[in-house]
Amino acid sequence: MENYTISKRIRKNQTVYCVRVRAKDSGIVTFSKSKTFNSKAAAINWAKHTTNKVENNLANEPFDLIARLVNS
Repeated sequence: MENYTISKRIRKNQTVYCVRVRAKDSGIVTFSKSKTFNSKAAAINWAKHTTNKVENNLANEPFDLIARLVNS
């Protein structure tokens, strides 16, 4: 199941939004990526786009995290 979380943080005098997109399968994290944005709208747009790519298995990023954990 894919989901995303957005957290608001203060850097010096500026507010930024940190987004984390995660996918889990049977309680094991299969995909995790995070990124920081200056606007909340950009953060939401990226999160929805990335979640959609992961759901449809179109992401170009290799799923090395789980491949290493499962094969070790």
